[in-house]
Amino acid sequence: MSTGIALLWLPERLFVCLKQKVVLAYLISKPATKALLVNSSGIYTLKQTQCGFAGFTIFYLRSGTVWSVQAHSSSSPLWKAIISVRDLISQHGEDSEASISLMSRWSFAAGLFLRHAYNFFRPVGFVVPWNQVVWEQWSLPKYSFILWLAILGKLRTRDRLRFIPLDPTCVFCRHGMKSHSHLFFACVWTGGLWDRIKCWLWIGRRMFTLNSAIRGLSAHRCNMEFRMRRVSLAITVYLLWEERNRRVFEGKTREVDAVFRRFQILFYTVFYFHETDPFKLRVG
Repeated sequence: MSTGIALLWLPERLFVCLKQKVVLAYLISKPATKALLVNSSGIYTLKQTQCGFAGFTIFYLRSGTVWSVQAHSSSSPLWKAIISVRDLISQHGEDSEASISLMSRWSFAAGLFLRHAYNFFRPVGFVVPWNQVVWEQWSLPKYSFILWLAILGKLRTRDRLRFIPLDPTCVFCRHGMKSHSHLFFACVWTGGLWDRIKCWLWIGRRMFTLNSAIRGLSAHRCNMEFRMRRVSLAITVYLLWEERNRRVFEGKTREVDAVFRRFQILFYTVFYFHETDPFKLRVG
């Protein structure tokens, strides 16, 4: 109870103990807080609740049970949060007894109650094929983040800013609309840089698009060569987005050779952080 929050349930009555109502209501959308709200497997008597949690505000249900009452428009944010958690639990049981049994299993199962409750509320997504490439452990977070946005198609390229009167042509080749597919790597300029990097890394696969590069580098290998190849893709995408922003917002340009040299600097910065023997790496 060091957090200052306790939610205690009984089959017929509900007691809520609270110290920081605003914080709890604000964090209700997060799975960890939902798990904390239902951290109530221990069944307490009213006497234990009053004595053990002195200083807490106690709300008591005058009628009905916790499984039947509802929140109203005039209800407090805390009560609405408790009812929303109750409804989520009830969706996985036929009746209140099934919901109580579910929470009881969290208590007696191996591990902490909070962990089981968190896993219950945590949204479970599907496994994406680009996970290992984007979140390569050797890659810097800023490189991985830009690569992640590029794969999702969320970078603010000009085709996604049609509500603003902008020139839609590519800032590199001055041909075609500036889009994710054009930037990575259908553009002559960016495609030429990527081809040069692949040649320098001794990558024989074609990988003419970002998706094909992801597929080509998704092999479940953790040796140094494959790690650095995945890092190289993230650095390349980061540098292309950086160069694009320089040209759009600062009016400055760099040649392919200059961007390639910057790539080599960033590449060796990452490499020497993890390795000390340069002969382990085949480049050039």
